[in-house]
Amino acid sequence: MIDSTEAKKELGEILKQDEYTVYSKPPGFVEKWWNQAMSWLADLLESWFPSLEGSRSAAAPLLIAIIALAVLILAWIAYLPIRNSRRKMLSREYKPLQFSREIDWTYEMHMERAYRLEAEGQLRTAVRHFFLALLLFLDKQKSIEARQWKTNWEYFAELGKSSRTDADRFYELASVFDEVTYGERQISNNDFHSFRGKITAWLEEGRVER
Repeated sequence: MIDSTEAKKELGEILKQDEYTVYSKPPGFVEKWWNQAMSWLADLLESWFPSLEGSRSAAAPLLIAIIALAVLILAWIAYLPIRNSRRKMLSREYKPLQFSREIDWTYEMHMERAYRLEAEGQLRTAVRHFFLALLLFLDKQKSIEARQWKTNWEYFAELGKSSRTDADRFYELASVFDEVTYGERQISNNDFHSFRGKITAWLEEGRVER
């Protein structure tokens, strides 16, 4: 016969193995919090919907959905200050219409000049004339008042009073203009074509509306 003391010893050694001890370990903080949250949510469901069956099983996916929604809300709240700070990056110092001859030109004249510069490979200067064409076009539409002393930030604020969509579109284009004209950015062919396409599309929309 097997000695009872020896059998107890062997049983004790077996129970010390990982596959057995894992079940006896106390739950960690996350697991404990999850179980408490599940229990609270299940009790809440039972109190709201007494006739609901399986509230315990329904609590898990509902809790996951609530957590996902909370994460999305927090991410949006965190994004808002970044978005606002980016908008404030528009130059409050540089004035795009620096010279009297530039404001005396029509937007068609600036477009013609911009296409000529593009054909010559002078993309940086072409960006300037495409953007000035947009400013004078918006002035003609009475969306803004183009003035030599105004900055892009002032134009952005002016557009925002009548159309947030137009203000956002202008902000994107003005940011490229500022970076290329006053900064160190070298615009690529793809970015240039995108910039030009957005301006020409805006001008075409305005012509159709009128």
